[in-house]
Amino acid sequence: MSKLVVPHGGHGLKPLLVPVGERAEGLKRAERLKKVPITSREVSDLFMLGMGAYTPLDGFMGHDDWRSSVTDMKLANGVFWPIPITLSLAPDARRR
Repeated sequence: MSKLVVPHGGHGLKPLLVPVGERAEGLKRAERLKKVPITSREVSDLFMLGMGAYTPLDGFMGHDDWRSSVTDMKLANGVFWPIPITLSLAPDARRR
């Protein structure tokens, strides 16, 4: 039995990297997606999400998790998370 502390949120790490066997297909799909500029901070957050360092997050926060994080220092599901992890987009880059 491991003596390591369970990752935050009580479940295993959630790395968000694409499995090696699916990367070529993922890169092809990514070429068709709209490209948006991001800050160096957001690039850092993207790396942290990818490696699972922001477990239990599944990606950048949506409105409900962001709101709960800044007002109650926890995610909408009640897990303690005092730092919002967000992606800022110009109004013309947002989906409609």
